[in-house]
Amino acid sequence: MVHIYRKIAGLIPKPIKKPILQTLKYSSIDINHNSLIGFVMISSLLIAIIAGFFLSYFFDKPFWVFFTLFLFLTNIVIYLYLLLQIDAKARIINDSLPDALQLMSSSLNAGMTPDKALLLSARPEFGPLKTEIDIVGKEVTLGKNIGTALMEMTTRVKSKRLIRAIELINSGLDSGGSLSTLLQATSNDLREQLLVDKKIKANITMYTIFIFSAAAIIIP
Repeated sequence: MVHIYRKIAGLIPKPIKKPILQTLKYSSIDINHNSLIGFVMISSLLIAIIAGFFLSYFFDKPFWVFFTLFLFLTNIVIYLYLLLQIDAKARIINDSLPDALQLMSSSLNAGMTPDKALLLSARPEFGPLKTEIDIVGKEVTLGKNIGTALMEMTTRVKSKRLIRAIELINSGLDSGGSLSTLLQATSNDLREQLLVDKKIKANITMYTIFIFSAAAIIIP
């Protein structure tokens, strides 16, 4: 069945398939992406066909109306689910990144090499960030350059802050400067950004509550 799913996924034109594969890569779904695309295509078609037949019978409307509607809705729901997963993964990584960079900085100050310091910064409480660091660690162990392995992490996580942090790490590695100082400064900067984001969200929430409360009082 898996081969059938992959063959069906192969029917999608590359310009359309490429952004879909990238979206799946950003998510935490650990399934072969081509198989998943094929499965979603078959499932959405079956749901649309069944819903089309039943609803067209009960509501006396053309089959293609309900078929098109449910085909569109099914794919939209799946796409929104993926976006939520991608956003949740990026948010957890952004929250964990300052602590990971600080741990790496401390390990470098203790005399460890950058690759060992990176591996020791992977803590279970960091969730998806630990998973990504473990992947980088395995790639470095197999001989891949640490800078290249880190940049490849940014293709799996949709986070501008992570990209900026990795660019700074690679810059420090290339220049031969004090990487530990750079990591500590980046960690502090990211913490300040997170605090600003939380204050903005809190203000927006309070403002929204105020608006709805005022509307409830004014409008009987």
